[in-house]
Amino acid sequence: MDSHYNLEPFVGMVIRGSGALVTVHDAAGGEWRCVLRGRLRRMVGNATSPVVVGDRVEVRPVGPGEGAVEKVLPRRSHLTRRQPLGSRRDTGQRGEQVLAANLDLAVTVVAAPPRPTVIDRYLALVRAGGCAALVCVNKVDLVDRDTVEHAVAPYRLAEVPLLLTSALRGDGVDDLRRQIGGKLVAFIGPSGAGKSSLLNALDPALNLRVGALNVAGKGAHTTTWAATYRVADGLVVDTPGLREIGFLENEGADAAGDLFPEIAALAGGCHFRDCTHTHEPRCAVKAMLEAGELDEEVYRRYYRLARSGRH
Repeated sequence: MDSHYNLEPFVGMVIRGSGALVTVHDAAGGEWRCVLRGRLRRMVGNATSPVVVGDRVEVRPVGPGEGAVEKVLPRRSHLTRRQPLGSRRDTGQRGEQVLAANLDLAVTVVAAPPRPTVIDRYLALVRAGGCAALVCVNKVDLVDRDTVEHAVAPYRLAEVPLLLTSALRGDGVDDLRRQIGGKLVAFIGPSGAGKSSLLNALDPALNLRVGALNVAGKGAHTTTWAATYRVADGLVVDTPGLREIGFLENEGADAAGDLFPEIAALAGGCHFRDCTHTHEPRCAVKAMLEAGELDEEVYRRYYRLARSGRH
């Protein structure tokens, strides 16, 4: 652990964090308890945390197993949302909240039967940060298979990577283990979707606490901060269940065009370049919808996602 003590700064990866204190892994697998420099906080501005799990940071050793984070290296990918309303750092500006960085894969875990609008928002969050995406529909043992297949059909058609799992029966768990093997992966999704249960199924030795859905259908929060676990020769970041996904600036609209390429292609024929495809005259998208050439459910999903980025 103290192999770098009294040596030059080294680069490591953040695996845990709480306020001004973070835990960093060095290249040899040692753990360092590190404090953030005050100037680093001021540099970051309105981010809710200057350093997040997955960040590659430059550390200056100050004692055996202890160091100071001097610099955060550029992020190649990130999971970022707008600060939730009412958060302790909410100043009315609602800046960004970075959840994790430098991910190889972001796994969106939702409970069956999945709601497409929920999946769409998480996929938009993932793609906006430049992360590879995988959708994991969990708890398929609780729902009729045909119902699940009907719900995921649009994603299969769009060739979105998709797994159907049951942490209880073991369905799809081996496939999920292969998908995440040797990678830095984040499990994201609404509370109660079974992220902790899936982690226990992947590695029973973790023995994570599992929360049940309450009577309102909202999951009890079993994870209250981003934690990392060694699973399948990689690292899994288990994020808290997200009650709110807010987009920065026009990310919702941009992501909608990315998730629905058929609508993005039609938009090129609209009279106005900034057409929202809702009320403007000579809108090519609305024209195709009214002619029955564009699926109404696809349009509704597009509209909800695009609209979420305008508030």
